[in-house]
Amino acid sequence: MFIDLDGLEFQIPTFNKLKYGNNVALNTITVVDNAVINTVNSGIGVVNSGIYTVHKLFTDPTAIPGELKSEAQAMASEAGKYFEDQYDYITETPFEQQLIDTKEGFTNPETYEGPFELAAGLFLTKNFRPSVNNPVKVSSSSFSKLSNSGSIDPSKVRFSQNSIKPTFKDGGSVADLTKRLKDGTIDPKSVKPIRIVEKDGNIFSLDNRRLKAFRDAGVDIPFEKVDFNTLPKRELDKFTTTNDGTSIRVRGTN
Repeated sequence: MFIDLDGLEFQIPTFNKLKYGNNVALNTITVVDNAVINTVNSGIGVVNSGIYTVHKLFTDPTAIPGELKSEAQAMASEAGKYFEDQYDYITETPFEQQLIDTKEGFTNPETYEGPFELAAGLFLTKNFRPSVNNPVKVSSSSFSKLSNSGSIDPSKVRFSQNSIKPTFKDGGSVADLTKRLKDGTIDPKSVKPIRIVEKDGNIFSLDNRRLKAFRDAGVDIPFEKVDFNTLPKRELDKFTTTNDGTSIRVRGTN
């Protein structure tokens, strides 16, 4: 780290990009390296912005609104200039020259840094985002090791249907069962167990309204194991999920 003598706050230095040469194979590797460097530098920039903001909060908090306004105006000005330049280029540059410029762009290794940065961002977003009550994948052997009945974390069970009614056959609502499970006015063990099956390495429920209530309440749910291969057609027809059972829609609600 170093100290910005002008602002007197600590700042993390960014990395310099690698230079391109005439070797196509080496340039391909350099594209990936520079894409990683750009991604890392973006993260460092976010951290440095946070450091600067904290510094300002302690040294000159009244200046923050003015600086934010100035930055917003500068960004708007830069964006406006960019679109203006693009418009001028498209309308004033001969079409043949645009084709030549496009061809040269494809031969410039820097052109491909952006797509690699995007791919890296998507990878990080997919693999490091926090889990939001998504069911975990289980192996067939793990399912077979479960007792034939008991209680299970509802987040480990997937929905077999795409949507459910908001009420049960007896007139009670899914929302009310959720509330009673949360406040402890009903014993989870007194609720009829859901039937679970193993399909494609995942645990699915055949009783989705109860699963929804227990999922939302965050309470372990009673279960009974059923062999998927013995299910009648009416139960197989319940497998209407379009998102691999990670969530379910309650009909009549937003």
